Amino acid sequence: MVTQGQLFKGLIFFFLLGEAIFNLFNNFMDSELAIPWSKCISLCTDGAAAMTGKSKGLVARIQTVAPEIKGTHCMLHRSALASKKLSPVLNDTLSDAVKVVNFIKAKPLNSRLFSSLCEQADSEHVKLLLHTEVRWLSRGRFLERLFELRSEVKSFLSNHGSPLAELFDDTNFLARLAYLTDIFALVNKLNLSMQGRDSNLLSSTDKIAAFKKKLDIWKRKTDEGICDMFHLLCEYLAEIDSVFAEVQAVVSAHLSSLKQYFEQYFPGDEHLCAFEWVRSPFAETAMNQSGLKGKAEEQLAELSSDNTLKVKFAEMRIDEFWISVETEYPELVNECLKIIVPFSSTYLCESGFSAFAYIKNKYRSKLNAENDLRVALSNIEPNISKLCSDRQAQQSH
Repeated sequence: MVTQGQLFKGLIFFFLLGEAIFNLFNNFMDSELAIPWSKCISLCTDGAAAMTGKSKGLVARIQTVAPEIKGTHCMLHRSALASKKLSPVLNDTLSDAVKVVNFIKAKPLNSRLFSSLCEQADSEHVKLLLHTEVRWLSRGRFLERLFELRSEVKSFLSNHGSPLAELFDDTNFLARLAYLTDIFALVNKLNLSMQGRDSNLLSSTDKIAAFKKKLDIWKRKTDEGICDMFHLLCEYLAEIDSVFAEVQAVVSAHLSSLKQYFEQYFPGDEHLCAFEWVRSPFAETAMNQSGLKGKAEEQLAELSSDNTLKVKFAEMRIDEFWISVETEYPELVNECLKIIVPFSSTYLCESGFSAFAYIKNKYRSKLNAENDLRVALSNIEPNISKLCSDRQAQQSH
């Protein structure tokens, strides 16, 4: 339980973090390597108050020196928030699953005995995974492992006289567990699809829109008594020769609420219709819906009539194409970059923190990790053979 003192300290920490980041930006902008604030067009944050506060948040502080900057909420974080809410029945199922895993993983002896049991049963995996709330992908992964080892878990709990063993005799509990495993695996798939260096607002928005349409399809199929889109649930019901109707109401209600939360965190992006010219500059409707003015509109008309560039557009990535025509259409590309350059998530920042946490382990003796971090985050593969050949070998005496 978090006390008021701990909560106050946490708020102070996040406020100071926002101040520190702003000061770091200011110091960099005042240095010889300064990047003009006019070049900064967007700032992606995790939505915390220290970042998005109207008066003292990081975005507000930066907007005092760069009014044109727009703050965006990380799409990965929004998808995690949208999938976090569960109905009381499913929430109890998830809590019971966490209790089962904690009973086995909390004590080293229990963990070793369970691993030995799995080895004797010739199971594919011998360990359960812990669920960490701040690690969004862990929810689906720990449920998947628990459902896969449900027979071994039941045997272990029964041998240790735990009342939690009764859960694995309840077919409704296992059916709900199978559904949670399936739906969180699908949410994790969505999360992973929006990660990566090349992700942008347009591609991430398309993936979110597709997922919301899938929710409508899954809801309609569920109401019709079809569950083949949830393969673990479908296989389990076939295994116990049961019918989908026993958990149909729970699944249908959760899909409805999930769609509602996704609509709440990802409201209709009608304004993105004005950006269709970026991904389809040669479409007939590109000119009418572009919203461009002046020289940029004229350059779009010229570009959309160039059949050579149309072939080139089909063979290249969207960002590579627009950068390649920057010299010929500078005003148009400048408007385009304002759309595809802003980050859709804090993926690069989080990957940097993960790399730094991995490098700064207890076995490391050096305090400065700058050079190692640069190598870890670079997408350039080192030529090990060339590096070794340039070094003089230690010859024997």
